[in-house]
Amino acid sequence: MAKRPAISPPAAAPTPKKRKRVSLAVKLDIIKRNESGQGPSEIGRALGLSASTVGTILKNAPRLKEVGESVTPTTATKLSRSRDCVMENMERLLSTWIEDCNQRNMPLCLKLIQEKALSLWKDLQEKQQPSEDTPQAAESFNASRGWFNRFKKRANLHNIKVTGEAASADLVAANAYPAQLQDIIEKGGYSAKQVFNIDETGLCWKRMPSRTYIAQEEKTAPGFKAAKDRLTLLLGGNAEGDVKLKPMLIYQSENPRALKGIAKNQLPVIWRCNKKKENKSRSKAWMTSYLFENYVKGYFSNYAKKYCEENNLRNKVLLLVDNAPGHPEICKDWCENVEVQFLPPNTTSLIQPMDQGVIATFKAYYLRRTIQQLIKETDRDNKLSVQQYWKNFNIKKCLDNIRDAWEEVSPSTMNGVWKKIWPECIYGFKGFPQQSILTKEIVMLAQQAGFEEVDENDVTELLESHNEELTNEDLMELEQERAHEDDDDDDQEESVPPKPKQLTLKGVRRILDLLGQATAAMAEEDPNQDRVETINENISKNISCYNEIERNLKQQATQPSILAFFQKKNAATTNTGTAASPSTSTTTTAASPSTTDSTSSEGMDSSDEAGSDCSEEVDNPASNN
Repeated sequence: MAKRPAISPPAAAPTPKKRKRVSLAVKLDIIKRNESGQGPSEIGRALGLSASTVGTILKNAPRLKEVGESVTPTTATKLSRSRDCVMENMERLLSTWIEDCNQRNMPLCLKLIQEKALSLWKDLQEKQQPSEDTPQAAESFNASRGWFNRFKKRANLHNIKVTGEAASADLVAANAYPAQLQDIIEKGGYSAKQVFNIDETGLCWKRMPSRTYIAQEEKTAPGFKAAKDRLTLLLGGNAEGDVKLKPMLIYQSENPRALKGIAKNQLPVIWRCNKKKENKSRSKAWMTSYLFENYVKGYFSNYAKKYCEENNLRNKVLLLVDNAPGHPEICKDWCENVEVQFLPPNTTSLIQPMDQGVIATFKAYYLRRTIQQLIKETDRDNKLSVQQYWKNFNIKKCLDNIRDAWEEVSPSTMNGVWKKIWPECIYGFKGFPQQSILTKEIVMLAQQAGFEEVDENDVTELLESHNEELTNEDLMELEQERAHEDDDDDDQEESVPPKPKQLTLKGVRRILDLLGQATAAMAEEDPNQDRVETINENISKNISCYNEIERNLKQQATQPSILAFFQKKNAATTNTGTAASPSTSTTTTAASPSTTDSTSSEGMDSSDEAGSDCSEEVDNPASNN
């Protein structure tokens, strides 16, 4: 009897696949990895996600970046909650205020933040509900500790430093640090040339003393107050005093109208804007860890290497920075040739070199230059009024004054500011430019410009006001101004980029002619003929590239055009056909030479036309020599 087949147990129902939720932080990480060159499959393997999930996230990259810049927590997996617009605006402005305090190393406590939040919320409520007949919003706000903890997550404020009470400068740590620094310098074997310090400072670049009629008129004018427009400058140098690093300038607009058509690498500063292109609503003129990394890796490390080579020093430097939020701990590992050391917290005002006189001196020079420029422009024959000049004073003119003021800071000042932190490196220091003398000079210039009411207290107040706290009104006006600057950026991005400058045959000949005149003048004026011959030999060697450029441009100018080439070829074909035909009449045969001559003359005319256009801009293959 056949065996009954065994009955297999029923197959177990498939376990439903559990959907994996991806947080906003992971999504932003995916976008960052993709922008650095990783593909969806590679990112998926690294993060344990499927390539299709990664691809879907990348498709939504612009929206996710916008959410990441807002007050949404990075741990969020859903972005659906709706919040009151007054609360959102208040938290955005509060984030701006906190960031500004951090940039100025102003210690914050929970009570201060709560008071500022309540103040902003009330002001925004009043602006939204100006009429007494309009009912107040139902939502109430008391700035509780629970709200603050949620706000920190929403605003992604990882680096915010909140203490039990506002801290003051730490004298004990400041007095102990010079000995610690001496040990670091001895262990590293650094000389004064190899020890650097950099620091950021705010600059209200279009602010005049408050008692001038320009400042008084601006107070009563509607809209954004230009005097409150602030940028951030990063200034630095070494303890020897022979190096002033190229400043980095951070502005709220990437492409202001005043810089249209100007290449950023030609500016006297390293121009940066820390906003994201995908989200222009939160542009700030402040230092971030990304910009700081860009400066240290992209500029400072390379400059230090070149400087050490030129001075026969080991390619290793010491960089002192404060513990501001934009200076992350990881910066110690960025560059092999740069050792980064942090100053103790709350000691910036006491021992950081750039804060001991360099920044204050620079700002005094900047104000003096600005008033001197005003006097110069309003004293001309077809002079502008002071109001017209000040209206035309833009960020480009500000950059010129920054360049001149920074150049004016002396090596003695750059060296003398290290007196408190490293007194052994000071040499021949006779004191900083006396602030009282500078202030008196600025007052005299202001009165010469027509501001008779300005006194020394007014100037001192202005110089100290660059780092003052932003008021609620300032925060709201800055937010409005950023919207206008974003429109300017859109116009710049849509405009055609400027045509790059190119060397012409006329320009090369002018250069060679001027060099020839210079050598002739040396031969006539300098009695030392050996020196003249040596200089002439060096000039001849170094201008050989211009001679080669001239030859190439002349060759391009005299080359016949492609049209002339085909005209000649067609004429030759016509002649061949005419000679081979047995039935060609005498008239036709006689006409052939004239046709050829006519064609040849056309080719010559084309060549002449090419020669006549030699002054136009052309690409130069020898320009790299």
